[in-house]
Amino acid sequence: MLRDALLRTLAWFATQEYAPTAFEVWKWMDPWTGDASTPAFLVVRRELGELCQHGDIITQDGLFALAGYESLFTLREERARDSVQKLRRLNRVVRFLRLLPTLRAIFACNTLAWSHTRPESDLDLLLVVRHGWLWTTRLLATLPLALLRLRPEETKQNPVCLSFFLSEKATHLGSLRLSGGDPYLWYWLHALIPLHDPLRIKEQLDLSLGEKESPASVSSIERICEKFEWVLMPSEIKRIANTDTRVILSRDMLKFHVGDRRLHFREAHRALCEALGLPPFDYENI
Repeated sequence: MLRDALLRTLAWFATQEYAPTAFEVWKWMDPWTGDASTPAFLVVRRELGELCQHGDIITQDGLFALAGYESLFTLREERARDSVQKLRRLNRVVRFLRLLPTLRAIFACNTLAWSHTRPESDLDLLLVVRHGWLWTTRLLATLPLALLRLRPEETKQNPVCLSFFLSEKATHLGSLRLSGGDPYLWYWLHALIPLHDPLRIKEQLDLSLGEKESPASVSSIERICEKFEWVLMPSEIKRIANTDTRVILSRDMLKFHVGDRRLHFREAHRALCEALGLPPFDYENI
C-alpha cells in the first residue's frame, strides 16, 4: 500500500533526523514498497499531499516529515550549511589521496553523503584500492593525516575519518548485512557520493554475496605494513576484530566501525512504525 510505504520512508528519515523533499521520498522509498514496484513520482507527490491534508505528515518549504517532527526542517538547513564547510576542507584531502598510486576510488559516506553533518561530525570516506595493497594504502593515506593531526582522535574540528578500505575485487558487500535485515546498509551503499571514481567502481558495488575471490598474492611491503599497523592498532579494535561486522581486518577489507548503530536504527524504525499503527514489515529482504 502506497500510504504505508511513504510513512515507512518518512519514519526511516525520522530516525536519521532528516527531512526529505518529495523527490527524495520517491527516490528512497524502494526498501519499503515490499513486492510492489515504485510508483511514478507524480503519484507519490499527490499521495504526500493527501497525507498532509489528513495530518499524518507535515511539509515546509518543499520538505516533508512525520507529524510532530517539525524540528527536522530547521535541522536540515543547519546541517546543510555545516556540510558545505566540511566539503571545502575535504577537497584538499581528496587531492592528496588521488596521488596514491594504489588508490582506485574515493567515496563520501554516512551523513556527509547526505550533506547532513553536525559540527562534530567526521568527514567519513570509503577508499577502494588496488587488489593486494590494502594495508599499504591505508598506511600511506593515514600517516600524513596523523602528522597533520586531522584524524578523529587528534582533532574535534572536521576530522577526516578513513575507517573503511575496500579491495577493488571485494565489491559484493552482502557479508556485511545484519541478520534480520539491514536498511541502514542499503541506504549507506546507495547514497555513496563518488569524489574520485574513474573506473566507475560504484556501479560494481552491491549487497550480494558474490563469488569468493581467491586470496590476493601480496608483496613483502604489504606484509610489513600489515604487521606494523597491527602493532599500532588500539586494543579494542584487536579484541573485536572479525567477531562480527563492526570491525573487519583482512586483505580484502578494513572496516573500523566500533560504534556501529545499524541495529539501533533498524529497531528504532520498527518501533516508530508500530507507533504509527503500520502493519508489521519483513526487514529480512532489505
